[in-house]
Amino acid sequence: MRRTFERAATAIAMAVVLAGMFGCSAVKKSNRVSAATSSPAVVASPPAGTTSPGQLTQAAFNEDGDGARIVLSADAPLLYTSYEPRPDLLVVEMPGVRVADGFTAPQASGTVVRSVRVETLDELGKRITRLTVEHRAGLKYQLQSVGRGLAVAFENPREAVAETVPAPVPPPVMTEPIPAPALSRAELAHSLEEVTAESTGDGVTVRLLADGTLQAKDFVLANPPRIVIDLPGVKSSVRRRSLPVTGGLVSRVRVSQFQSAPEPVARIVLDLVRATPYSVRADGERLSVVVGGTSVPAVASAEPQVIPEPAPAPVPLPAAAETSRAPSRTEIAAVAVPATPEKQAAAPVTTEKQRSAPAADSGGVPAPAPPPLPAATQPRASAEPAPTAAVPPSSATPPASTPAVGTSPENPQPAVKKTAPATLPPGIREARRSRAREAEKPTAREDALFEAATAVLAQQEATQPGRELSAFQSRTLAEGQSQFTGEPISLDLKDADIKDVFRTISQFTGLNIVIDPDVKGTVTVQLENVPWDQALDLILKQNNLGYVLENNIMRIATTEKLRIEEADRARLAEARQAAEPTRTVIKKLSYARAAEIIPVLKSIMSRRGDIVVDPRTNTLIIREIPTFLPAVLQLIDNLDTATPQVMIEARIVETTKTLGRSLGINWGFNGAADVAHGNETNLVFPNNLDGGFRVGLEQGPVIGHIRLGNILDTFNLDVSLTAAENQGLLKIISSPKLAALTNTQALIQSGVQIPVQTTVNNTTTVIYVDATLRLEVTPQITAEGTILLNVIVQKREPAVALNLALGNNVPLTIREYRGQVLVRDGGTTVIGGIFQINDQDQNNMIPGLWKIPILGSLFRNKTRTEKHDELLIFLTPRILR
Repeated sequence: MRRTFERAATAIAMAVVLAGMFGCSAVKKSNRVSAATSSPAVVASPPAGTTSPGQLTQAAFNEDGDGARIVLSADAPLLYTSYEPRPDLLVVEMPGVRVADGFTAPQASGTVVRSVRVETLDELGKRITRLTVEHRAGLKYQLQSVGRGLAVAFENPREAVAETVPAPVPPPVMTEPIPAPALSRAELAHSLEEVTAESTGDGVTVRLLADGTLQAKDFVLANPPRIVIDLPGVKSSVRRRSLPVTGGLVSRVRVSQFQSAPEPVARIVLDLVRATPYSVRADGERLSVVVGGTSVPAVASAEPQVIPEPAPAPVPLPAAAETSRAPSRTEIAAVAVPATPEKQAAAPVTTEKQRSAPAADSGGVPAPAPPPLPAATQPRASAEPAPTAAVPPSSATPPASTPAVGTSPENPQPAVKKTAPATLPPGIREARRSRAREAEKPTAREDALFEAATAVLAQQEATQPGRELSAFQSRTLAEGQSQFTGEPISLDLKDADIKDVFRTISQFTGLNIVIDPDVKGTVTVQLENVPWDQALDLILKQNNLGYVLENNIMRIATTEKLRIEEADRARLAEARQAAEPTRTVIKKLSYARAAEIIPVLKSIMSRRGDIVVDPRTNTLIIREIPTFLPAVLQLIDNLDTATPQVMIEARIVETTKTLGRSLGINWGFNGAADVAHGNETNLVFPNNLDGGFRVGLEQGPVIGHIRLGNILDTFNLDVSLTAAENQGLLKIISSPKLAALTNTQALIQSGVQIPVQTTVNNTTTVIYVDATLRLEVTPQITAEGTILLNVIVQKREPAVALNLALGNNVPLTIREYRGQVLVRDGGTTVIGGIFQINDQDQNNMIPGLWKIPILGSLFRNKTRTEKHDELLIFLTPRILR
């Protein structure tokens, strides 16, 4: 059944009369209403046909004597999951949901709700928005999708009503909580090293090993039943992610990294075959989870003595709800379990927290021990005929059950017993899952809370119909693929009648289904732990069937019949549009050009719509039917917005470093031997000899000169040493700057134009070539606030010192960059650079003689030249606000 929150006047009046009878509620399955505090985790899906995750736009909070209400407004229906890690903490996770700009969480510091936090996390590559509500422990709450938003209502219980529980169950005796010793950060565990699972008798023990002391948070989930162990501050180093278990109570153990930031959280999930009691025991770096079994490993000397009370007093309803919660991790609880005299000795007493996964009856008083679930509640469906007769419902129900909490003496109600479906298809044993998480029937006060939440949401949407969206806020244009979020179901069917299969799914989900008479056929499937909505979708596709949601009822028919109905509706809508009168609206534009947005507007207009442009005043004259007119005007408002501007600054840094070294020598000698200088041999040779030798290998200026000779000047030696070294450093910085609108080209340049003469067919023409510093940019601001730039940076200058042979024109040196870069706002990036190194070594020498040891240096010289050119181009964009 589905809850309907837009009540008629008669229903509201009856709700007011029943405001004092809050506890009297029946078990009810709802697909739109999340469970109350007895439900550890709830998964709710948006209405069919809406799969866009949307984003949160506003939040409101209200608290009074009846309770507190939190309303989250969004631009699309929300998909959410809720659970309670502590009795005083509610967590609602919305996968894929974003938080709009300007969103602020409501401030709460009352007696019912203490704090409200909204935060966005990235877990396993997916964005999750988490609503965390800290409230007073023991409060009932409800979640409801209200329009395009989510409402959370907490009920403030009034004075305890003198209603008593007829069951002779004494209240549990709780010992004083023993605070856990404070641990230093170095002692706490940071890495999960090992996870093992083994069957121990009639139970299963899962052991965890870490590198330090483990601090665990555990809770249970239903449908299917699971035990979840969270380890805050711990990263999983376990390679094996799934451990199969053969023990009957636990099917497998899964290990994953639930959260990586801001604090890592490792999660261990125990998939249960059925709802089973369990206990958690931490011993330093080891932690044990015992599922089932007759006893829990504990230190015998630490067990507190439990004194049974002589007679149970009447338990008020709120107190019973308080005692139904499990103790926190740092408490030691002892529970006195009443039993018959012959079985009282077997009642276990333990010093550790021992609780069970959600049972079918989530009343308020803990049962002595969870009874075994009937065969009809096993999460498995089989299509094979049963070899034995079906078990009657009476035998499937435990012989002794706890009376339902909340029945008044004036109007006693029998306890609800879960039985298997009475009319299943022949040969089919459909195993329905344990309906452990059942929502209680809402009372008049709960209806009033949700009516107030609906009113707050409607007031928010009415007071701000034209809320201005951010320039980069996402808008839903098309829906994506379907997201299957139903509870897992297992089906094993062979030639089953399709109508009976739909009836089984209806009973499993509580969904109202109406089947068309033309629907016929059989179904043969074998599915294991598949979301029920995905299983339904596959069965419909396999049999050429479809469905239509009409309010809270799903109507199933053949695709051909639905196609004919859709075509008839389309023709009817077209006929209504043709008969609908048109309206004329004059819309002035401030930023956009009217002629440029006409093609966009006509793409969403009806065939009867028309637009006329007045260029002088930049005005649109729109004639359209009223049905399409709001969408056209809203699109105009989104397009006619101020275009952001970007300031771009470029820097071109040029450096040139030169170094030159040279070393040379110039030397020579001459001599004379004749009669005048004492050579009197009277021979032609060597009577008169006059000769000399010269080596000229000078480089650069002369830094030293020496001349040697004798007194008679018959022998002379001249030596000149030449050496030079020069260094140069040139640095040029050019910094053009300009502003431009996004997606608009802008250009700035500075320099000269050089005339160049060209002669073709005796015709001389002069063209001008730019020798300028030029910056050309087209910026685009992205949705993340970064800037995408199409850039051209160019520097041309005449090289007057460079003369080309047979050339009359001046050559140009060019430094240029063309490309596209992505830069953050206000960031600086190097978009290009050129680094040139020109090293030259030159030796001038006389062949052969330069190789003479030691004296070889007199017959050679050296020259070394180094030139380093470096070019860097920087770019810095800034968004002008």
